[in-house]
Amino acid sequence: MLLFVVRMGGARVQRRLVAMWTCAALLAGSAVPASAAELVVGQVAPMEDPASIGHQLRTGVEVYFEQVNRKGGVHGARLRLAARHRGTRAEEAVAKTRELLSEENPIALIGFMGTGPMEALLNAKVLDEAAIALVGARTGATVLHRPDRSRWLFHTRANYAGEVGKILRHADTIGARRMAVYYEETAFGAEALALVEKALPATSVALVEKVSYKPDEQLSEEAAQRVIRSGANAVLVAASSEAAADFYQAYKAGGGPGLVVALSTADGALMVRRIGAEAARGLGIAHVTPDPASRTLPLSRELQALERAGAVRPGQLNQGFAEGYVAAKVLVEALRRAGPQPTRARVRQALEGLSSFDVGGFTISYSATRRSGSDYVDIAILSRDGKMLR
Repeated sequence: MLLFVVRMGGARVQRRLVAMWTCAALLAGSAVPASAAELVVGQVAPMEDPASIGHQLRTGVEVYFEQVNRKGGVHGARLRLAARHRGTRAEEAVAKTRELLSEENPIALIGFMGTGPMEALLNAKVLDEAAIALVGARTGATVLHRPDRSRWLFHTRANYAGEVGKILRHADTIGARRMAVYYEETAFGAEALALVEKALPATSVALVEKVSYKPDEQLSEEAAQRVIRSGANAVLVAASSEAAADFYQAYKAGGGPGLVVALSTADGALMVRRIGAEAARGLGIAHVTPDPASRTLPLSRELQALERAGAVRPGQLNQGFAEGYVAAKVLVEALRRAGPQPTRARVRQALEGLSSFDVGGFTISYSATRRSGSDYVDIAILSRDGKMLR
């Protein structure tokens, strides 16, 4: 009946009906802005420092959006990233996200980061109340990867259980079976230690030492000496980039002989910047997206082609950039599947229907009961020139 009225009513009636539909959807808080020429996507993260992970994520998202816009956008609509800087306190993520939602009315969110801030967002019901999907949160916390934690959260990375399992299997394979764990005294560090202890029985690795540090009170030399005295020949590091770099420098300076691998929370470029390429040489880092410098996977070659074409500046290709780029690819595909008149609910439904989506040599898969889109984990080693080697 509605289609019959539109056909018979002429252009004026059609315009009125479109305006009514758009207005009603906006009042429901789930539609795109009134102008279909633009789709706004929101990001809240620490990003004032150009070297920060938040800024890297932002750059990766923006570069991919620009590639899409050059080809006509999504169903004719241009993509725009509305980014907001936040401080380090988890509560700021809640306030800034609510501010962004009110001011920009985004169709989706992307590139958030941190276990604490994401927990704060979910506890405050920000995503539920806005009925908005968040793609590509930079956290591997297993509790946040559970499908029952939030129906609006879609991860593009493996969880910390996957990272820990990969590191333990690698240590077992090379015969480094006396493990120490260096971890920060936060929920993240405690989870990493618990995951190690849970995964050990499936390997021949034994936990011989565990050393913690307070984030604002790093005692790297003392911690390194404890690990060395334990006789450990492998060390798993669950720490920030700065803490991981300081520990590794002290460990090597003290004669530590073992393999040291940090979880993906540590950024290779930031660690090299902190202690220098020579001091960082040999440190392993778990990667949850392909290394942009690799020649083996299509995604890496795609990023390198962008650099050659001038779309990416030299030095911008890093793990944070790649993670933002992957999240943007996934969200854009969902926006395409959501159709020319997307709503927040349709975007979520499109994401749940995304199965075996190839983002360049590895796949992202979601469902109504799966929110960890990827289980990709690799280990790379910093070379003497500060580059990552597989």
